[in-house]
Amino acid sequence: MRGRFKNTGKARWHLKIEILKRFGTEVAFAKRLGITKSHLTHIIVGRYPGWSHRKKIAAILGYPEEWLFQQGDNGNGKNK
Repeated sequence: MRGRFKNTGKARWHLKIEILKRFGTEVAFAKRLGITKSHLTHIIVGRYPGWSHRKKIAAILGYPEEWLFQQGDNGNGKNK
């Protein structure tokens, strides 16, 4: 199923949900950023920080960077 997390412990739920709500797919959002889908996935799960891209992502989505890139949040406001 498109948009489902494989490893929910590493994913940043806020970011993933906002991308899917606004752009439908990660591919569409990655094109908007000018990066590949795999690069975007690495940013989402935290394997590649991409600091300049994180700021651009937050600006496009209109959320604070800290909220979109929270560590350990399982999507319901409670940390693991």
